[in-house]
Amino acid sequence: MEPAQTTPSSPAPFHPPAPGSPRRGCSKPVVVGCAAVLLVGALAALGGLYYLATHLSSILRHSFAQMEEQVTANLPADVTPAERQRLHDAFAAAAAAAAHPDKMDPFKLQQLQSQVFAVARKGKDLTRQDVLSLTQVLEDLGGKTPGPPPAPAAPPASASPASPPAAASDAVPATS
Repeated sequence: MEPAQTTPSSPAPFHPPAPGSPRRGCSKPVVVGCAAVLLVGALAALGGLYYLATHLSSILRHSFAQMEEQVTANLPADVTPAERQRLHDAFAAAAAAAAHPDKMDPFKLQQLQSQVFAVARKGKDLTRQDVLSLTQVLEDLGGKTPGPPPAPAAPPASASPASPPAAASDAVPATS
């Protein structure tokens, strides 16, 4: 009798490791590829930081212009033209201060950031007081002296005439 011959059904696509030595870890091409991706990512991050550092003033000016556009679009009806102009001047002062970002106070920037987030959350529900407080923060950041105190909002017109002030004789005398 002849021994049965076995023929491989298909050739192996690679040379498997010897049965006694198990493979551990990643192969060399995978390690080199991951290292290359990591290196390119680190270089891109450093390049982005460098760009931000060298173009910070123009980025800040652009962001102030965008903020002004969005806030102006959502201004409430009771904001007077003088307050609108004061807000515009405050944005201009803050943008001028952005020309020297290294001289800007980080605490004032943080105040502005929290105020802008508060205004952004309100959107169309923006109030006159929100606009005035944003204007104050922008003026403070821009180093501009605050404008005159805001005039009180006009009271709603009523159908009945205002009652005359009480006379001095109507006052209650103090007892001792």
